[in-house]
Amino acid sequence: MLPATHRQRATRLPGRGAVAGWAATRACGVEDCDGLDSDGRTLLDVPQCLGRQRVRGGDGVELWFDPLPEEDVVEIDGIRFTRPARTCLDRMRRADDLREAVVVVDQMAHAGLVKLPDMAAYADARAGWRGIEQAHRALRLSDPMSRNGWETRMRMVWVLDAGLPTPMCNPPIFDLYEGLLGFPDLFDPTAGVVVEYDGSGHRESRQHDQDNKREEVFEDHGLVVARVSRADLADRRALADRMARTRRRGLRRNRAHDAWTLDVPPSWGAYGAADDDVDAMFT
Repeated sequence: MLPATHRQRATRLPGRGAVAGWAATRACGVEDCDGLDSDGRTLLDVPQCLGRQRVRGGDGVELWFDPLPEEDVVEIDGIRFTRPARTCLDRMRRADDLREAVVVVDQMAHAGLVKLPDMAAYADARAGWRGIEQAHRALRLSDPMSRNGWETRMRMVWVLDAGLPTPMCNPPIFDLYEGLLGFPDLFDPTAGVVVEYDGSGHRESRQHDQDNKREEVFEDHGLVVARVSRADLADRRALADRMARTRRRGLRRNRAHDAWTLDVPPSWGAYGAADDDVDAMFT
């Protein structure tokens, strides 16, 4: 549910409006939407969609006056929220740019709150709304297998800035003896390139050691590995150039040394490993 400080503002919702945006996403259980700005400290305003009502806002709220039919509203714990499809569309339309719009739809699709074909139809039915073209473009770029916003932003540098073929997100890669090598954040199967995002927790000694070991496992099986940090994402041009160089290196690799496959072993079924084994590979 919403953090207590945001819930207090949401309960002051006037009339037949609905809490929207990041707060409606959080109400559906997506904890990444924590109500904090990028500095990790500043409280974000709670978006409230009021339809055609004309009321004055208050501290800590952001008022939206888009159409709000009742079918776009759901009540949770006594508070009216926009439904996931409407929430996703509004957040994509209002995102600062295309990349952040893709972050939104990746996040909500990964959480199982929306399905891309349904979202495309939902957006089609709202042609002419402000920002709808950005929403359509974001849907075309989305991949529900992306696990967090930083992975998505990294993928957008690969695709939009470096102009490279769309990579796979978190696919299971195996050795030739049915052993799991790992789930790389991004994977280009043509070039045999693995791209991993190093979040803040990856700087800790134990996690750093695990990252190094995982990188060695990938490289021992013929894959080329690149690592990306949040600082790298601040200079997208430089990162795009490095990604392009890494892919060229992957295309030149000696494929006779490839000892990996994307073919899922019969013993796994449809990713049929034990849940805790899969979870361990994602940490």
